Amino acid sequence: MRYLALLATGLSSVLATSASADSLELVCDFTQVCTPSEGCAQAEEVLKYSFDSDTFDAIARSDKGEFEVDVLPGDFAISFLKFSMSGSTQITTVNRTDGTAAHARQVVFENSSSFRNYYGTCEGSAL
Repeated sequence: MRYLALLATGLSSVLATSASADSLELVCDFTQVCTPSEGCAQAEEVLKYSFDSDTFDAIARSDKGEFEVDVLPGDFAISFLKFSMSGSTQITTVNRTDGTAAHARQVVFENSSSFRNYYGTCEGSAL
């Protein structure tokens, strides 16, 4: 219950600075990817986030498809979290001041796993 109260407070902060839009959006361009086994390299990963300011339903879109995410807003950053039943997670955190962002994918399968961190910037009405 405390989490929901904090979430509502954070969303109020985001919406108060967003000119009462019905749909808030971010487009994130990640230009670097790092993995434990391969180190860092250039990347071309684009993620688009949108959420409704009334219902807080959120969607993430990429070239791999579309999926629902949870919005975790704060005074200085906004994050989007995807959790799967396997225990895998994806989280994007965006600095609301300058748009710098990190996206982490921790994908776990029965006999293997994949860990990737992406770095880049985001622009849009949710900042």
